[in-house]
Amino acid sequence: MKILFAGFDLAASQNMAALANAAALRAHRVTFIGNQLMHQFSSGDTPDVIVTGLASFKTENELKFAHLARESNIPHLVVPETHFVWGRPKAKGLMDHAVCAVVSPAEVNEAKAWGYKEAVYIGGPPLWQSYFKLEPCKDIDVPEGVITILVGGIKDAKLFDMMLADVVDSMVFLAETHGFKWQMIFRPHPNEPKETKDEARRAKILEGVTLLDSPHSDKVLIPRVSASIFTSGAMGTIVAPIQRVPSIYYEDDWVLNRMNSQIGRPDWLPAEKGALIKGTPANLTEELEHVLQLSKELPEHHQQLLQKQEEVYPAPEPGMSVEERILLFIEEQWG
Repeated sequence: MKILFAGFDLAASQNMAALANAAALRAHRVTFIGNQLMHQFSSGDTPDVIVTGLASFKTENELKFAHLARESNIPHLVVPETHFVWGRPKAKGLMDHAVCAVVSPAEVNEAKAWGYKEAVYIGGPPLWQSYFKLEPCKDIDVPEGVITILVGGIKDAKLFDMMLADVVDSMVFLAETHGFKWQMIFRPHPNEPKETKDEARRAKILEGVTLLDSPHSDKVLIPRVSASIFTSGAMGTIVAPIQRVPSIYYEDDWVLNRMNSQIGRPDWLPAEKGALIKGTPANLTEELEHVLQLSKELPEHHQQLLQKQEEVYPAPEPGMSVEERILLFIEEQWG
């Protein structure tokens, strides 16, 4: 088969490159197009199938391939990089020809109702598969009797600082109430814009907090800390439930409005479906205490949370990789 893979965002392009590699190994004629070009295979004439890695349908290139597939009656498989990006307004009405390989079984019905010819769950994006296999880091400094929490940032520094202030207030209260010491691994987003960033505001929030500097990524820190907290669709909100770790999703009116403007809906799927523990300004102290307790217990003590996490992010089936499963789907559907 002649398969064209296209992705115009870093994650989408990496997903497409992984699929293109696997397709070439299965003896397909492969063309790869993307702004983060990693591999270039032989170009051919009109492809038998178009596969687009999807960032958000915000670019003209993403829309161009949707139009090409529809107008030329070429089978089209959309592989989103994260939740809900398949449903952007610019693509409404264009996708009745396409099949969407959603990132979670929880999105199948909604994506089909939105306008896709079909929506299926094959196993999630290739980039996510490594999150199921991550080994927790072992060398962070956690003194006996000290609780460590991880707070992950987003680009909106003002919103992040509002969450950070609530977390600090809650932890100070819990430490005084239960008589423990605590420390924080604090991870602001590397691309915070100047217009929302205020170093003095943040320094005041963190005054008196013991900060632990770790070179490790959030992905391998999440299962090592006593509690982690993220907001507004941060990657940690996906990694934590994939790793079957209790984690808090912080939500307030600012977060709801931000999500609505970014993805067209206020709710974030793993929190909405119960794979994360939702914390608000009104109940954050209570939920942090809950997560701290869960982190000390064996998994069987939080079976309900584990069940929700498995429903939203099923463990990969043994045997074939997700790239091979996606290609097998293409071959069976259009080969």
